Amino acid sequence: SETNLSWLIIGLLFYCLDIFVRVIRWRQLLIHLKRICLYSLTQVLLVGYAMNNILPARLGELFRADFAGKLYNLSRTSMAASIILERTLDGLIVVFCLIVGRIFINNNSVINSITIIGSILFISIFITLWSFNKGYDNKWLKKIKIPNFILSKIDGFRQGLNIIGKDSLIKIFSISILIWILETFAVWSVIK
Repeated sequence: SETNLSWLIIGLLFYCLDIFVRVIRWRQLLIHLKRICLYSLTQVLLVGYAMNNILPARLGELFRADFAGKLYNLSRTSMAASIILERTLDGLIVVFCLIVGRIFINNNSVINSITIIGSILFISIFITLWSFNKGYDNKWLKKIKIPNFILSKIDGFRQGLNIIGKDSLIKIFSISILIWILETFAVWSVIK
């Protein structure tokens, strides 16, 4: 069949808008650490995505955390925590889409299993991240003589999660929904 170039261009426009909204979301996740310009953050995000295409198992995300940490003089563990939160929110949105999709698909055991496993996994990760951020106190770690460099990594990770539990988390979750709507339209336009 023939490819309609106009739909490909529309899909590309949706994808570019999707990337821009992802940059805005990441900026919101980092705003409590440092205000970073959108242009610079876009470059870091795209480099990380490019590395995902080169490195196995989405190791480009770790590269992005390292690259951003060095570039912005921020803790790499804070950057990694923000990316883990970003990916957890993406997972929650995908699980929500699976739950909604089950309404339109007759009883399919594969979809049901993926939905249940995904729900348990991403809700558990989110609750763990939230609990870690809220209930973290390193006094007990100091009592068992955890080295200071490990304590600083744990503190950096917690700082990267500091947005959890604040009003801005609802804003970030809403942005995540918009991202996946744009992603859906981008894919739909390309396959049209």
